Amino acid sequence: MAGLGEAFPAIPVPASWPKVSSRGCILPSLYLLTLSAVITVAYYSTAWGGNDRIQGWQVGAALFLTLAYTQLVLLLLLAPVFSASALTIEKEHPLWEGS
Repeated sequence: MAGLGEAFPAIPVPASWPKVSSRGCILPSLYLLTLSAVITVAYYSTAWGGNDRIQGWQVGAALFLTLAYTQLVLLLLLAPVFSASALTIEKEHPLWEGS
């Protein structure tokens, strides 16, 4: 993946900016993929679960609760990863003066 200065040569990029790798897209992509998979499974198990008398609001309520709890669990799992990564980056490349 090209950097900002390579993709848009007219935009000057200061040399002090850290280089961004494409690995930064992996965790958000996994987050969205997991969330999409859980919502798809919840939809099909609720809407096509064999109950002929299910109404739209029941499907919506099930999807909302599934989405809320899945996001809570994923956030609790990924927050330490992001904070540890930020601390490591700060330790390697101090951004604040006097660090």
